Amino acid sequence: MNKLSVLAVLTTLLFLPGCEIIAGIFKAGFWTAIILVVLIVGVAMYAYKKFRK
Repeated sequence: MNKLSVLAVLTTLLFLPGCEIIAGIFKAGFWTAIILVVLIVGVAMYAYKKFRK
């Protein structure tokens, strides 16, 4: 039973850095998407004002 516990802990430790990397990628993707949406809306508003005049 003790060997099984050690094996479970070692397996968990091996996969933790992978989870952190994936979490970082999703965070970067989320903020990149937010920034792109804001930029696109800003450009659309600018174009609308430019053509409205």
